[in-house]
Amino acid sequence: LTQWINHPAKKCCKSYPASVCDKDAKLMTPCSSDASFMPDNSLDGWTTCKARIMEWSAEEHNMLEAAFKVGSCNDFSLSWGESLSDWIRGVAQQCCSDYPATVCDMTAKAMTPCKDPSDFLPDAPLDQWCEFHGKYPSSENCSSAGCHTWEHDMGYGMMEIGCSCDSAASCKTVGAEWFMNSCGARINEWGPEEHKALEES
Repeated sequence: LTQWINHPAKKCCKSYPASVCDKDAKLMTPCSSDASFMPDNSLDGWTTCKARIMEWSAEEHNMLEAAFKVGSCNDFSLSWGESLSDWIRGVAQQCCSDYPATVCDMTAKAMTPCKDPSDFLPDAPLDQWCEFHGKYPSSENCSSAGCHTWEHDMGYGMMEIGCSCDSAASCKTVGAEWFMNSCGARINEWGPEEHKALEES
């Protein structure tokens, strides 16, 4: 019965995940506190953090509440076998302002590779690259933009000719997309385990 009413309850009940089957169910987030949850943040480029947690079932919200009460996600797993901590990680990274602190570890601290927190340069570029999405310009256009051509033997007499650009300006000149990953973005990709290991080192 619970599974049967779950979908209409999501769409039709303003107090969801509370329903006729579980009147005390509470809407939970993956964050260490309600204050650190960023409901309007874009998640994966197509939805919001609030919309994502509204997709979760009442069972999943109840599990998060139980983990919150004990202060740990140890011994909590989803029905398909995935641990609760792994399941919330991606959402927590994008939706919790104090990540890596989460409902699974409310005291987790964001760490850096630097000897002192004041040394860290979060906006410094760490990785930069020109993405062609498989659509390379001609060798002439590549070279005229200040980029470099390369060749790859694909076998069977087929040769792929590509292009490599070292700057945002030259990359845009050939119609490609320039990407930059900052130092701050990189440490946000680390999981709670990595942050904890650095804190304890």
